[in-house]
Amino acid sequence: MSEERTLISGHQYLGGQFTFLYRAVGNRLPLMIVVTLLVAAIAYFATPRPAPVYGAQASVQLGRVARAEAMGLQAAVARVNGRSFKRQLLQSMNLPAAEDDRASRLLSESLTAKPETSDTLTVSVREASEQQARQALDLVVRLLNQDQEKVTVPALADVNTKIAEVDTNIASLTRTREALLALTKAPTNDAKPEGQADDLRSALVSNMLSSNENMLTIARASRRELASLLGSPNTYPTAIADDVLVSSAPGSPRPSRIALLAGVFTFVGFLVYALMRGRRAARSN
Repeated sequence: MSEERTLISGHQYLGGQFTFLYRAVGNRLPLMIVVTLLVAAIAYFATPRPAPVYGAQASVQLGRVARAEAMGLQAAVARVNGRSFKRQLLQSMNLPAAEDDRASRLLSESLTAKPETSDTLTVSVREASEQQARQALDLVVRLLNQDQEKVTVPALADVNTKIAEVDTNIASLTRTREALLALTKAPTNDAKPEGQADDLRSALVSNMLSSNENMLTIARASRRELASLLGSPNTYPTAIADDVLVSSAPGSPRPSRIALLAGVFTFVGFLVYALMRGRRAARSN
């Protein structure tokens, strides 16, 4: 006994499959579409809308004291990224340290710092509200300044002590100058001229005045130099260098994605059911 095999083209095979699918679906297609849309709509409106997340980013310029860094850039980056700093930040914001709190979890997971320039770092954070995101960045700056006080306070005290010493020296030199000026203006006794002795005294007083003026000039220049160390170009706290950038993003997953997946699974389920039922009917016939 011989078997005859008929070769069919790919187009004919696909055409046959589509014809079988159309016959299996039949008049149920409008119902399938309506039910699919209904399921997608129910899934869309039944899915809870997650609260949006607000991200904030700012450039933070590290402070200086008397022309010296209050804290190194790498040390500041490591400090902000450390767990102890994040715990301290949560306490400053009156947030619980529990992982189940949304605001605390967002802050702990998102707070990051990275170098931007030689004295500037970029700090990023995400929070449940725009106000909390801005507050977190402000508190990061405040906590960094508190850490830097261990360096800035002694350094400023040292500069102020030096300024006080120079002021004392200037006051002493000023009194000496006034006394020397008084000697130059003292009246001479015309009845008993002293000749060369008077000339020698005048020369000595003149030399002392000149030396006093030089010392005053040096002392005043030293004071100006010390005072400049406390000025804004050389001493300033850590601060946000630019405007804070805040952006919002919806939570995930999005309701539209849930609705789309529900609709796709529903329609595919209908197709599978129709195909299985069509095959059973073909076999029974």
